[in-house]
Amino acid sequence: KLQALFGCLARRMMGPSDKVSFLGIGLMSSEMALRMAKAGYQVTAWNRTRSKVEAIEAKGGSEMALRMVQSGYQATPAKGVRIAESPAEAIKASSVVIVMLSAAPAIRAVLTENPESLRTVSGKTFVVMSTIRPDESEEFAAVIKANGGFYIESPVLGSTAQAKEGKLEILASSSDAKATEALFPMLEHMGRPRFMGDISTSCIYKLALNQLIISNTSALAFSLAYLKRSGLDTKPFMAIVQGGILACRYYDFKYDSMLTRNFSRVSFTTKMSFKDAQLMISDGRRKGINTTGLEGTAKVIQKAIEMGDGASDFASVYNAVDCVPDEKSRTGVRASWLSAISTADGAWKLSSLGLLALMAMGATASGLAAVAIDRKLCRR
Repeated sequence: KLQALFGCLARRMMGPSDKVSFLGIGLMSSEMALRMAKAGYQVTAWNRTRSKVEAIEAKGGSEMALRMVQSGYQATPAKGVRIAESPAEAIKASSVVIVMLSAAPAIRAVLTENPESLRTVSGKTFVVMSTIRPDESEEFAAVIKANGGFYIESPVLGSTAQAKEGKLEILASSSDAKATEALFPMLEHMGRPRFMGDISTSCIYKLALNQLIISNTSALAFSLAYLKRSGLDTKPFMAIVQGGILACRYYDFKYDSMLTRNFSRVSFTTKMSFKDAQLMISDGRRKGINTTGLEGTAKVIQKAIEMGDGASDFASVYNAVDCVPDEKSRTGVRASWLSAISTADGAWKLSSLGLLALMAMGATASGLAAVAIDRKLCRR
């Protein structure tokens, strides 16, 4: 059975190609690139900040492929991670290019509005995993198609832990389902791919999912702050939440970080969560949705960034909700949000805020958790 398993892995290891390139190396894509290298692929990576690529170049290797060869199976050990000096060089190196750039402006600068890059697009498949608006994805798909390439919109759901374990949810959309699914054996090294539909479909699902993450995290911060300010233990609250209809594993990931105000283990930065909230707000407005609640949440996230937590884990939004005057008692805080609110709007009605937060935690399925923010509390 073990030999059969290794044989199956060896046959599937290389997928449609034994080479893959990455444009953009960050917290998640560094883990994804390493998984591909260790699965036996030759990875070529480019990033604006070269040191991030150098870090994974040092770690890159093809451990699994090497073990298979040593066991007598047919698998060629790859050469790990190679650094490309330009986006065009990375594109030329592989038939499949995974794009993990931070936002649409970066994709334009690096790929779709970069003449050197565009000259290398023909015959290549671009798997764009960045979180962007659906209309932005349609724009990029048109440019790639016009230049002879194949575009797959493929945002991922998960954090650095899931990227490291190869357990990301990969949402793929394109103009050709069969051609996209042919790439699944390669994508399966990073997670679970599923075909969602035509271009823009995956982006819409991803923004809806990220809105839940953003709103749930903010709602948890409000509830915990309310309980602590009331002098109550938060453990019974969490036991009730996790033992009943509000149960959500995600809360456990953020609970300890909020209580200890230790946000050094970063899975999703506050800065990126603010970017995604803005994407949802702008696209929601275009679709006629009332975005007032999410706009309020975005203002709190912005306050956390202003307090110095932009590069911290998004759980640091707690600092902007429950601001502690003592600088030594928390990480990255620069100012007291409570005093700013008091100055601008008078007394903070904490009980009302806590009630709204608790209501929000029960309304996450509708994406309205951000209703917990009273617009008056967001003014400065």
